Amino acid sequence: MTNGQTHRTYGGKTREQRRDERRVALLRAGRELWSDKGLAAVTVRGVCARTRLTDRYFYEQFEVIGDLVLQIVEDVFAELFAAMAEAGRVAGDNPHAQLTAGLTAYLEQSVADRAVLRILTSDLAGYPGLAAKRRSLQHRVARAILLTIAPEVSKPEPALLDAAVFGVGGVTLLMEDWLADENRCSAGELGAKATDMCMRLLGPLA
Repeated sequence: MTNGQTHRTYGGKTREQRRDERRVALLRAGRELWSDKGLAAVTVRGVCARTRLTDRYFYEQFEVIGDLVLQIVEDVFAELFAAMAEAGRVAGDNPHAQLTAGLTAYLEQSVADRAVLRILTSDLAGYPGLAAKRRSLQHRVARAILLTIAPEVSKPEPALLDAAVFGVGGVTLLMEDWLADENRCSAGELGAKATDMCMRLLGPLA
């Protein structure tokens, strides 16, 4: 008994723990379906079939399928941002080295998990809320790049932020071409190339 409530266990796990496990399983299934078959395959029926859960458990976690997709997008960007930030943090004090390390980590993360690039580049036209979320997360990456290049600029001008967002879009396109090239260079080489471009684009404006 805790605070007048009884916490029953099932197989040694509380109801809350089992609910959390179902949420993780549903999100994993959605991510796998997106990676294997595309966004159109991410449906309530599809994720329930993959997890062997009834739709009752899906609706216990999400009101609509778009909520699950949104959470997947947020999770992917959180992973990418964390990888970039950590790589930049341990790269030393040189902005070029920090940005190269961060962008290289971004690329390596995308190669390590096939789902990441597919999620980053999927057409979200049918999901207006998701498209807005992806844009906001791309702006976050753009601000991180600006903070690396010009740490003294705490509140960048709109034109500078627009240029950084433009740079993030360019890096994404470079990454798509890079992954499609059987004779591609290393992630580190492309990271350095992308950094040079970002520095040329943003350095004079910062």
